[in-house]
Amino acid sequence: MLFLNHTPKLNDLDLQIFTYINQNLSLIPYLPIRTLAKKTHSSTASILRFCHKFECEGYGEFKVRLKLYLASASQYAPQDNHVEEYIAFLESTQKSFFKERLAEAVDLLTNKELVVFLGAGTSEAIGGYGELYYANLSIPALKIADPSNYPSTMFSPRFLAQTCFIVTSISGETHEVIEYMEHLKAANATILSICQTDASTIAKLANLNIPYTVTRETVQKNYRDPEKETEITTQLPAVFILEKLAQSLHAATHIPTLTGGD
Repeated sequence: MLFLNHTPKLNDLDLQIFTYINQNLSLIPYLPIRTLAKKTHSSTASILRFCHKFECEGYGEFKVRLKLYLASASQYAPQDNHVEEYIAFLESTQKSFFKERLAEAVDLLTNKELVVFLGAGTSEAIGGYGELYYANLSIPALKIADPSNYPSTMFSPRFLAQTCFIVTSISGETHEVIEYMEHLKAANATILSICQTDASTIAKLANLNIPYTVTRETVQKNYRDPEKETEITTQLPAVFILEKLAQSLHAATHIPTLTGGD
């Protein structure tokens, strides 16, 4: 909530104060405490208690932190070339390089009995979508929601021999995913990655990578850790590749059902 990473416990009066602040964010850093108390039908003491719940010593610190929060939030300016990038990506999927990589990926998956998706952040959500999409095409698939709950050491050599791990990552440098992949690699697991560049650590750890190019976009959300950024880069290429791969795999491994009359 605002510049906190959690929601503090607020009473009815606190919520009344918060509502006014939230509706007038740009005004608050320049508003005296007595004026804010009057606007929120409260008292200066109530405003100070409200500030304490937001981990501030007083109203002055609250205004400073709010101002910095607003400044960091306003740094994000939506890209105006998204449509052009989407078109360029889709056009690239019609070129021989993409088709060759896709064919190699299908070969990698053809004799596997299970697909396991691995990712972090928004890429984890893409893995969840992949799990459902592949299952809809009769391709057994699972998603590892939390690698710490599914350590790679729990997988038997027989399981690994029958499984292909599909790792999705925008940066290709997600630490916890890399660490997990290193254990899988040591166990001779088959890994397919989908990330922006073949030069990334994740791509190098994989048996095969399907790359794509889009502009990365991040926002700073944590006031206390200005170096930490949140990924908001589009996942459209990853979704497209996952769907195209599933469709191609299904076409290569399933006998079409004949319908019609005599």
